[in-house]
Amino acid sequence: MRQFGRWYAKCLKAHPLITKSITGSLLAVGSDLTCQTLEKRMSYHTFVGVFNKSNKPYTFERTVRFGLFNLLVFIPSLHFYMARLLPRILPVKGFPSLLRKLAFDQAVGASAFIVIFYVGMSAFEGKGVQAGAQNCKEKFWTTLKANWILWPAANLLNFGLVPIQYQVLFSNLVAFAWNIYLSYMQNSYQRRS
Repeated sequence: MRQFGRWYAKCLKAHPLITKSITGSLLAVGSDLTCQTLEKRMSYHTFVGVFNKSNKPYTFERTVRFGLFNLLVFIPSLHFYMARLLPRILPVKGFPSLLRKLAFDQAVGASAFIVIFYVGMSAFEGKGVQAGAQNCKEKFWTTLKANWILWPAANLLNFGLVPIQYQVLFSNLVAFAWNIYLSYMQNSYQRRS
């Protein structure tokens, strides 16, 4: 495991964007496959909607799209945001600046990434930007509230303790669960009546 860690750190230093993108897309593929497995086995009501048990077969095109979207769009955007933008506009120099960075991330960053996700995934599915904008409009507030359950605590740890070069990796690991939720929201979410 230690040897793998050294190899990963070497790859991260030599090719940070490629390394982060590949790592994030592989985890996203795992998240989507996990989501589809849950969809096949479970049926329950959540605070965000209805999770209906499905007899649909696995949709590998969906998984490939989810992985490619993360590889080509989402993770590169996250890399720029976490490794370039945030350190420049909100460097952490103590607890008050950490809280300002977290507040900015939750007020601006989370909203931007939710829009990027819904509009981008809809475009990747061939539905177009207009359909993506409508999809985002319908699911934005529900997704943002769910985001506030997970990401403030995760990013408090991430921004406060994790070195910048590993922050996207940390986010990708936390995002394994988050991406299960996003896959569900994009593909199976039904608003409660």
